[in-house]
Formats: sequence, structure tokens, C-alpha cells
Amino acid sequence: MNMATTMENATLRTKPCLALIGDMVGSRELPRSRRPKIQERFKEFIQYLNKRFAKDILSRFVITLGDEFQGLLSSAAPIPDLMWDIEHRFSDRDLRVGVGFGVLYTPIPKRQLMSMDPRSITHELR
Repeated sequence: MNMATTMENATLRTKPCLALIGDMVGSRELPRSRRPKIQERFKEFIQYLNKRFAKDILSRFVITLGDEFQGLLSSAAPIPDLMWDIEHRFSDRDLRVGVGFGVLYTPIPKRQLMSMDPRSITHELR
């Protein structure tokens, strides 16, 4: 699927949403021998999150830069369960998570987030 097709299937949203960005802490310190196994488990974990929280996801969680993930949620309702899963279901490395809240002024691809300008969210929680 090319970018033009993806953007044709994108929607604009006027309601606030939540952007989640996560990072695997200390992943660069991992020995080369352990990286492939942890990357595979990370991929499986992100797939699990996409299935478990499908009804709340505006744009699926995707892995970016190998050790990070991002996605969009329609509301804050699943945040406690999602944080619990991050803490207890992925034990290979700690995951640091940031949450942004506000209206996103760029189209949201239906299938997954291809790229997002975090500056386009009107409010950010730190």
C-alpha cells in the first residue's frame, strides 16, 4: 500500500485523542546475541496490544526505529489496562511511555500510523 492510498483511506478527527509513544529502555546496551529474540517478543507484544485494545484504537500500534512504538487511542479508558500490560506482559526490558492528548490536525490512517507529527497535537502531558 503506497502513501497516496493510505492517505485516501485516512480520516480527519475533530475530537481529542491520545497518542502513545513508547521506548524500550536501554535497548542499545543489549548484546547482539539477545537482540533478535527480544525484537521478536517486542513485535509479538505490539500485536497483542493491537488485538486486545482494538475497539479503542484509532491507529494501530506500530514499531518505529526498532525499539519504539506509537499509536493513537480514541479515549483514555483503556490506559490503566494498557499500562498494566506494558508493565507485566513485556518483561524483557522496561518500556518508557509518553502520552499526548488533544486534537490531531493531520489525517489519521485507518490501518496504522505511518508517521505522525507530535507537534500537531494541541496538548501534551508530561
